[in-house]
This record gives sequence, structure tokens and C-alpha cells, in this order.
Amino acid sequence: MSKIIIKVTDCIELLSEYHNKFDLVFTDPPWNVKKKYYLGSDDKGYYFSWCEEWIEKVFKALKQGGAFYLINTPENSLLLYPIMKKYGVYRASIVWFKRCSPPPRKGGYPNMYSTILYFTKGKTSYFNDTIRIPFELKTKGKTTPHFIYDVWLDIPKVTYGFLGGEGILNSNEKPILPNQLPVPLLKRMINISCPEDGWVCDPFCGTGTTARACKILNRNFIGGDIDEHLVKIALQSLEKVGYQEPLEKIFGTEEFFGAK
Repeated sequence: MSKIIIKVTDCIELLSEYHNKFDLVFTDPPWNVKKKYYLGSDDKGYYFSWCEEWIEKVFKALKQGGAFYLINTPENSLLLYPIMKKYGVYRASIVWFKRCSPPPRKGGYPNMYSTILYFTKGKTSYFNDTIRIPFELKTKGKTTPHFIYDVWLDIPKVTYGFLGGEGILNSNEKPILPNQLPVPLLKRMINISCPEDGWVCDPFCGTGTTARACKILNRNFIGGDIDEHLVKIALQSLEKVGYQEPLEKIFGTEEFFGAK
């Protein structure tokens, strides 16, 4: 049985506790786009210097050969790439096409994807290249299983109507966090870059998506979030792994929002 640990802690404090520990670190940090969360906005004037501080600690916390995946906006990823390159080895820039209908963007193109930067700490120690997906590649009218390329088309974002059971929704049927990720996205990275019984870290764990994926796949997990409220949700959600309906409907809105 996997070990799952989730703490109320700052990302830098959490990562500083570990050295050469993790097979895989996944990060979905605030994107610096002025989204409001329980503890205020993610708008940081010192965003990239702050990112470098915890990125350096990610590489110290990884085992030699361990994998580091960082998801962010395409624009931010252009500036995060050289920071990550200072400490690790670049492997890929993955395009996650979210299969959603974005709002119009005046004077520009509506954004349909996020970028996932994939680096390793030195030479790659584990990469499972046996996984195949039967999606949008047809031969003689039949869908043919194929390698996982660096453009991921088959995993939609968490919204009402798709993958409801994979996300945590509020009473209005919307994700509690605006950037909540689907469990299949994390399962893919974990299956590819972390061996069975390996250790995964997510220092921005939010509602616990990475933790739930690790529990499903029997990987050990250590994560944290500065928001005690979200950590409570993440811990509760682990008890509900396997249900197909939205988690908010399983154990009640009042448990999410502290209503009495």
C-alpha cells in the first residue's frame, strides 16, 4: 500500500526537507495571472525570482535521474525554461490541448493549451516507453494504439460535463479551483516517469489531484499546500478514490466550505 503524506506548508519549506528523495516532482504553481484563491491572489511582482528559489530546491529534492514536470502558461514557460536549464537537463515541452471552449480574447488568439516542461536531474533513470494510447490515429478505418507524443490531445480539462468524477466541484457544478487538473493527466506523467513503489512530490498540491493519482497507481506521495482549507479537501478526497460522481456530491458542500 502506498504512503500518502499531505502537509500544510509553504512549497520552499516542504522541498527543503528532502534531498535525493523523489523519483518525480510535479508542480502546478500559481500562474501569476491575478486569479483569486482562498489566500488572496497569485499576482506576484517577484514571480520569476520566487520560481527560481523553489525550482532549485526541486532539483535538490530529486533523486539522480529523477523527473521534473512543470505546467504553466505558454508565456511563462518561455521564461521558466532558462531557469530550469540552469539546474537540470531539458527533455521535452509537452503541449496539453485542453479540449475546451476558451473565452474570446480581444486582439489575440484564445488560449487552448498549457505547456508542460519536462526536465531530469542528469541522465534519465526511469522512463516507461511501453505505454500506448488509442486516440486519433487511424489506419484503414481502425484506431491504432501509438506512442505518447509531445502533444496530448486526449485528456480534457476538468469541467462540468467531462470527467466530473475526476475533479472536485462546488455547489454550482464548477471546479473549486479554477485551474484544477484532471487525474488522468497526472496518471500519465506518473506512469511514465515514476517506477512502482516510487516517490512523487507535489509542493502545490491544491485539492490533491496528484495524491489521488498516486493512490490509484500505488506510488508514494508527499505534498503540501499553504492553504489549510485545501489540504483538508485533499485529505478527504483520498478516501473517495474510485467514485465516479463529483466528490463534492459525495461528502457534502458543507464539508468543503465549513458550513455548520
